[in-house]
Amino acid sequence: EPEEIYLCSLFVNTGEPFLVKLISEIQALASDFDRMERMVDKYHTEFGGTLLTSWKFDNVQIQVAAHHHKQTAILKRMMEPEMDIVIRNIHIANIAHALAEEKGFHYFNPKNTPFRNIPDIYESIEHLKINEEQLDHCLVGVQEFVEETESIVS
Repeated sequence: EPEEIYLCSLFVNTGEPFLVKLISEIQALASDFDRMERMVDKYHTEFGGTLLTSWKFDNVQIQVAAHHHKQTAILKRMMEPEMDIVIRNIHIANIAHALAEEKGFHYFNPKNTPFRNIPDIYESIEHLKINEEQLDHCLVGVQEFVEETESIVS
């Protein structure tokens, strides 16, 4: 199960870098950064789900990539197998993504967004029953990982 969650978190936004590359090759869009960001944000989930399907990933990982911006109530109405696992993995990926954003890891927003200001993060925190102490512990772990990675890369 930890490996599955890790893969879901790793590939949840897999559509983003591919769309950035494709869109940046279109000269008119490459020069309009805000428009490119909106297009990537709008289409990356569908594109990511399609990519993972073509790469023969399992259904849970495909569904996480394809639906990670949908609200839990909408996801519960979908008739996909293993939807409870998909929903849990989406919430874990959302929190991981928010932690990474706070430390500056994002394609379009390198401004260290405060974790608690990221939209919809509270639904994930509530769903997973995570408390403030656990969040702070995670942030420390992310910071240590960032520092370790920077020292290796430098």
